[in-house]
Amino acid sequence: MRYLYFFLFVVLVSCNEGSEDIYRTTSGEYASKKAGFVAKFPGEPSLSVIENKLGYEKFDILLYSLTLGNYKIYRVEYLDYPESLIKNKTSEELLNEGFENLKNSISDDFDLDFKEPVEIGEDKGIYFVFTPKEEVPALFLGKIFVKNKKHYTVSYLGKTDGNVDAFMKSFRFLNQTSGN
Repeated sequence: MRYLYFFLFVVLVSCNEGSEDIYRTTSGEYASKKAGFVAKFPGEPSLSVIENKLGYEKFDILLYSLTLGNYKIYRVEYLDYPESLIKNKTSEELLNEGFENLKNSISDDFDLDFKEPVEIGEDKGIYFVFTPKEEVPALFLGKIFVKNKKHYTVSYLGKTDGNVDAFMKSFRFLNQTSGN
């Protein structure tokens, strides 16, 4: 459960920056101006900015998250890779690398249960479900998309919750209708 502890640590310790980036739409969903998405979080998410570095390149990971009670974590992660890191890669290659990186980062605690292609309009993604290796009443599910070489991960970690389907189905990019 190291991934779960790390994730909770990041959510709790990261400072809540740029809350002016997050706004509530007239339909009651939440949107991000900077990351360009809309999602039906079951409450107002907070924004944490995590500084990251690969080689000499620095970039920020924007983490929009909402924690409800114990083990109910909704999040959208957004990152815009530096061009030098992705200049010769296709969106499909970035999508598959993003999924493999996620899978490898949680492989000690979770097993892949399900994976299939998903789309929002013309943007292709991957829908996934991971189950914990230990007897924990929780799951980790989500979608990964690459749009204009920007990486999005929409996920839920926790116990079964009635808001999960609405959250997952509502995610879309600004100026698009609801996703799958």
